[in-house]
Amino acid sequence: MKNFIQKKHNFKLLLVLCFFIVLLRCIAVIVTPLELSADEAQYWLWSKSLSWGYFSKPPLIAWLISLSNYIFGDFDFAVRIFAPILHGATAIVLYFLAREFTTNHIAQFLSSLIWLTFPIVGVGSFIMSTDTPLMLFFSISILVIVKAYKSENKNSWLMAGIFSGLGLYAKYAAIYLPLGLVLIYTVSFYKKSKINLFSVLIFLISFAAVSIPNILWNFYNNFYTV
Repeated sequence: MKNFIQKKHNFKLLLVLCFFIVLLRCIAVIVTPLELSADEAQYWLWSKSLSWGYFSKPPLIAWLISLSNYIFGDFDFAVRIFAPILHGATAIVLYFLAREFTTNHIAQFLSSLIWLTFPIVGVGSFIMSTDTPLMLFFSISILVIVKAYKSENKNSWLMAGIFSGLGLYAKYAAIYLPLGLVLIYTVSFYKKSKINLFSVLIFLISFAAVSIPNILWNFYNNFYTV
């Protein structure tokens, strides 16, 4: 009972800290005199003409900026406002990921808090970049993969592939996740492992299915991104 209460209080404390850190960073984004960088200005231009892909990046960052501009208007802060929010969401996901690996409540709490207080994450909260949504989808994907591995649940492998595929819309580096999973399966092929060929195929098929619109965009645009 004591451990349950401690875990409950730790998570509540984490939520409070996360809320205020994200809030302060959002306020800083709103009041900062810093103008948009060249990359951010380019993403903003993309957001005015939504597509399944662009000539140097996948489309998610343009979609997010379009949404924030729709909510807040065409302001510099609206281009960046989702950055601290997405980093805060990533911190919460990392808390649940840590719970899959340890029962130590302090370790779970610190794994999330350390992410929130990383200097690079602090800087990243003032810049809208493709890495920010990628880290969120990457973290969610790993969490679902771990749950699928433990439960051997086929639906979990399906969801893991979907989230990983969505990560590809943030940044093409998301391809490392399915490649890594295939590598793990290959290395453990002769060992007793809960990752079997059927699970890997479910993951890869769902990943590819979600990625089809962007793949087709690249195909019809001569693979300029590549």
